[in-house]
This record gives sequence, structure tokens and C-alpha cells, in this order.
Amino acid sequence: GDDRRPLPLGDFGKVIGRIPQVERTFTYFHTGYSQMNEKQLAIGESTCSQRAELDVAFVEGLTRQIMTVEQAQVFALQRCAAARDAVKLIGGLVEKHGFLPSCGGSESLCIADPRELWEMEICSVGPDWTPESGKPGAIWAAKRIPDDHVVVIANYFRIREIDPKDPDTLVSPNFMTEAVSRGWYDPKSGRPFRFYEAYNPDGRTSFASTRREWRALDLLAPSMKLDPNSNVFPFSIRPDTPVGPGNIMGIFRDT
Repeated sequence: GDDRRPLPLGDFGKVIGRIPQVERTFTYFHTGYSQMNEKQLAIGESTCSQRAELDVAFVEGLTRQIMTVEQAQVFALQRCAAARDAVKLIGGLVEKHGFLPSCGGSESLCIADPRELWEMEICSVGPDWTPESGKPGAIWAAKRIPDDHVVVIANYFRIREIDPKDPDTLVSPNFMTEAVSRGWYDPKSGRPFRFYEAYNPDGRTSFASTRREWRALDLLAPSMKLDPNSNVFPFSIRPDTPVGPGNIMGIFRDT
């Protein structure tokens, strides 16, 4: 009818925070994890784990983090046309408003437009964070995938060494300092800082993740002869032959 008044949320949840509106938004496919807008910006999501000290669960009146990955994806699809801009927007949102895990862990996103593909990994910072602290409400890093490469994300982090000066790398200001202050990385150790080792070290102990990654990579580039028993694979790979929709559907059907 003509009644345009907003409907009450009822059993669909509660308003836990607000952000400023923008003048114009793009149309997008809205699902559990909204995935593509009218500008061909596309986002794929993969839930990962993180160190227990970083976990956050929403408790009304106590938890100050409000930005779930699902909501961040919606805002990116509404407001961005390019993958790089979407990474920056999502990073800014989770830093300012606090990253609230939906499934108790961290998140990995594939963010693509017709020109670039990025992989972004996001952790929360624990239950004690407040917006008034002035500290980022999330830890995150993102890397651009080379144009002729494929990345496979199987519910665990992929990003290893980070060069924040690389124009195809984007990070939160605390991407390393959180690990140092919590004793998860010692700069004097002589070892390189690896993002996944600092924040998602258990991801590589699960065959449920590593075997799926190996199988997809092996189907795409059998010439690499990757070891199925390994738990460290290249961040991204160049497939032996060009990849089309049929290849992708075949990978998802493979058991």
C-alpha cells in the first residue's frame, strides 16, 4: 500500500548501532552474505578461526563491537564500485565500529571487480575494546591476487608475509603490533612476521581445510605436483590452462 513507515523488527533482531547514511547506493543481491552489485563488484565469504583471546560474543550492554561481516559486505556493495575501495571501506568500518564475529571466529573475503581481485582477512580484538579507546576495533590485512592467478580459501587464513609499502597490500594500523603486544610474535626472533601464524595458527592443522585447498589447486595446476599432506601451499597459483565457469563448477562438484 501507500504506508511507507518502517516496520518493527519484531523477531528479526535489534538495532545495535548506527552509521551515517550516504546520498546514493547501488543495487545488489541481498542474501545471507550479500554477494554482488550492479557495478559487478562481487564478494565471497569464508569463515575462519582465530586465537581465543580475540573472540567476541554479543552481550547486550557489554559488547561494543557492532560490525558483522555480513553487514560490512552490504555496506561495501551499496557504496563501492571497485574492489580496492571495498577493502578500504570494510577495513574502516570494522576499525571504527568494532568487528563482531557472526560465527565466533575470523573472516576471509574474496573481493573482486572486473579488473582486480583481493583477498581480505579480518580478526576481532577481544571483548574489552571500546570505541572511546581510540584503538582499531579489528585486525585486518588484504592482498591483491595477480591477474593470472587463482586463490583458494578453505576456511583458514592465506596471508603470510606482509609488506605494508606494497601498493597491492592494505592493512590495519595494528596488523603487527597486536601480535607483538600479546606475545604472539617477537620482532627480535629473526623470523618473518606471518599474518596467519600470528592470528589463525590452528587453521593449518585441519585436514578439512588443507585437503580441500590442495584438491582445488591440484585440479587447476596438476603440473605443480603439490603434496596433499602438506599444510602450506602457495598464496596463489597460475593455473595450467585458462579457468572458466565449467572448471569452477567441476571443482565444487569434486569429492
